[in-house]
Amino acid sequence: NLYGSLKFLTADGGEARMDEFIGAAVRYGVPRIMVIPDSFTKGGDEAAEFAKILAGMKRMVAKAKALGITVTVEDFGGDPTNPCNRMVYLKRFLDEIPDIRLALDSGNLYYARRGEDIRELMRYAGNRIAHVHLKDQLESDHRTYAELGLGGVPNEEIVHYVAASGYDGWYTLENTAK
Repeated sequence: NLYGSLKFLTADGGEARMDEFIGAAVRYGVPRIMVIPDSFTKGGDEAAEFAKILAGMKRMVAKAKALGITVTVEDFGGDPTNPCNRMVYLKRFLDEIPDIRLALDSGNLYYARRGEDIRELMRYAGNRIAHVHLKDQLESDHRTYAELGLGGVPNEEIVHYVAASGYDGWYTLENTAK
């Protein structure tokens, strides 16, 4: 995998950086890239900005697909101003870009703590899950990591569901507890 943050809210709509990022994937033979799009600007028009981000993601996915590269987005819990931090926008990416895939991170929506359930997003994405990250956080403090299986994130249920849906890819274990 190759990971990158792309700025679609630029004068060129992110085209130069997009071409550079896809070019790097081609050069290194990377079959899958994960894109984290712009965050919304403070005080900006969120709907208008999302429309630009969505248009950029559509172009990115089309360009990458033409070269045999899969584009993923991750449920991104760390930045509340990023569209990947909210299920409504992740679902729109999945709805409006048929070839985009989800990099499912079991703990990020739990970390964001807005009441959104990763299981709902997981089921929504269905067989479009292209990578899985597993981590755990304490039930008493969603921002404190726990050893896998000892926190409040439903990792066991996630693994069972994803495996039953036909996923046969990698699981990245983010076991960051001390």
